[in-house]
Amino acid sequence: MFFLLGSITHLTYAQSENDTSNLIYDFQDVEIKPEYIGGSDAMNNFLFKNIRYPEIAVDNEIQGTVLIELVIEKDGSISNIRVINQPVQVLAREAERVMKLMPKWKPGYQNDTAVRVLFKYPVKFKTHIDEEPLGPSVFGQDSTIKVYNLGDLDIQPSLPSGKDG
Repeated sequence: MFFLLGSITHLTYAQSENDTSNLIYDFQDVEIKPEYIGGSDAMNNFLFKNIRYPEIAVDNEIQGTVLIELVIEKDGSISNIRVINQPVQVLAREAERVMKLMPKWKPGYQNDTAVRVLFKYPVKFKTHIDEEPLGPSVFGQDSTIKVYNLGDLDIQPSLPSGKDG
């Protein structure tokens, strides 16, 4: 079981035309986009380390994509976490739980001023790895992962110092 990650966005909100302090910019529209500290690989590592595929979902082979919307605040903190769509509630609760654990980001900027930015992020839960090869956004490496059965190898792996090592 595993999950795939990606990002999409498309909205801008404001409380009123005259009040720009609470304006929320669309991720695509800000001059300097907010960034997870360490980049997308670090964010994927954080999510992989913290997401726990719910046992009931594994047992019943429940899978699907949970679309999360959140706001990256002027100080880089995360707020207004909201599930946009969900295949089932148990997956949505897990995706939302982990987003609440997320550390601060580098904030987004517009006209040299830190601004609030809307960010949407799909978390795709899958119970079978063979349905789709994992891409570089998941592991930052090769687009496929091949697992070999130890008994099928011509040369068996061994420790440099032998069995006792």
